[in-house]
Amino acid sequence: MIIVGGTFRLDPANVDAWKPHADKMLAASQAEDGCRIYSYGYDVQEPGLIRIYEEWDSMDHLKAHFATPHMADWRAALDEIGLLSRDVKVYEAQEGEAL
Repeated sequence: MIIVGGTFRLDPANVDAWKPHADKMLAASQAEDGCRIYSYGYDVQEPGLIRIYEEWDSMDHLKAHFATPHMADWRAALDEIGLLSRDVKVYEAQEGEAL
């Protein structure tokens, strides 16, 4: 399993402009083959900070995701809205055990 986690920052004044693009990206990505979880979380204590969490069946699925039209649209939207920073990492993980 592949886990993608991290953050990106927007000017808090641009969050409302970001939300419709996020909704489209979430729906399209969640429908992709191999996508287990695809989510964004808005940090309520740090305005403009968005947390990313994804789970994919394999690296091949993640690579296919990067090549989709909705990923290209997403990157263009973030450039237009004004991405301030991005810190995202990819991890390979074993299936976990329930606690």
